[in-house]
Amino acid sequence: MKILRSREIVIEYERVRLITKKAQTLVALCGECGAESDFVAIGDAAELFETEIGVLTSFVARHKCHFRTGDGLIYVCVPSLLEGMRRQSSEQLAAAPDES
Repeated sequence: MKILRSREIVIEYERVRLITKKAQTLVALCGECGAESDFVAIGDAAELFETEIGVLTSFVARHKCHFRTGDGLIYVCVPSLLEGMRRQSSEQLAAAPDES
């Protein structure tokens, strides 16, 4: 068998790691969503996302995430928090320089 040419094949793979974390939520009517939503205490949310409470509080304010207070705690609306994260992620992608 005669070899006509050769090729180099590169195989890349990413390892996906599944991390499961739990937090107690409060199910309540979110006045801004207009529906029942899960609310998580800001301290628990900070632990879930491995960040400081102050950083998360700034994020909530900057992205206008819905929140409520009760029992001396601040609770964040989980759907609005996730939407804020999605918006930030898409903004970062749009601002990234082209790698052409």
